[in-house]
Amino acid sequence: MLEAGTRARSQPPPPAIVFEALTAPDRDPARPWLRLLDDEQPPQILHAEHPRLVVWSSLWPGHPDAQVRPVAGSR
Repeated sequence: MLEAGTRARSQPPPPAIVFEALTAPDRDPARPWLRLLDDEQPPQILHAEHPRLVVWSSLWPGHPDAQVRPVAGSR
């Protein structure tokens, strides 16, 4: 049987699309991607620079000073 196509993506989405998803994770209820565990809370946006940087507040109530941010040097 020959494969006619695949859904695999070899190219990442543009930064603006990722930025939009990170700044509005609940915008598309049909495609939820931020699935929080029972001990996690929704993040707040602490800092954003369109389209390349989003810094979230902590997801973990036990660590309120933690931040979720990209690793230095990552794209």
